[in-house]
Amino acid sequence: MLLALALLVLTPAAQARSRSQTPVERQVVEALNEVRARHGLGALRVAPGLVQAARSHSRDMLLRDYFSHPSLGGPDFGDRVRRHHPAPVVGENLAWGTGRLRAPAAVVRMWMDSPPHRAIILDREFRVVGVGRSFGTFRGHRRAAVFTADFASR
Repeated sequence: MLLALALLVLTPAAQARSRSQTPVERQVVEALNEVRARHGLGALRVAPGLVQAARSHSRDMLLRDYFSHPSLGGPDFGDRVRRHHPAPVVGENLAWGTGRLRAPAAVVRMWMDSPPHRAIILDREFRVVGVGRSFGTFRGHRRAAVFTADFASR
C-alpha cells in the first residue's frame, strides 16, 4: 500500500539547522535527481534544514499515526518548514508504504505517476530538497515507511 499527498506553498525566511541524511534518504534524493536529469533539469542540492523539517514531520506522522501536510494539532506546512529553512517558495511530497512499496525507487515512481507530485519534482524553481523517512508501525501496518520530501527555491 502506498499513499501520497503534494503541496506547494509560498513561505518567508527561517533558520536552518544541520542534519546528515540516512542511506535511504540519500537514495530518494538520487532517484529524484535521476528523474530531473531525464527531463533536462538541474540536480537538487540537499539542504540540512529541509532534511530536519522532513525527518521531523515523517517521525511525527508515524508516532501519532496521521498522514497530512499540516501537523496534527500543530503548525501548518508553511510554518513547519519556515522554522528550518528560508525560502520564498516551498513544496512537499508525502508517501507511506509497506513491502516493496517502501523502497526509495518505488516512492519516487509513485510520485511521478501522480500529477501534483510530478509537478513539484519537475518544478524548475526548486533548487534544494530535504528527505526524511521514518520506519515502524503505521496505520496498523508493521514495517511501514513514512516519507516526507521538502523542496525549496533556494
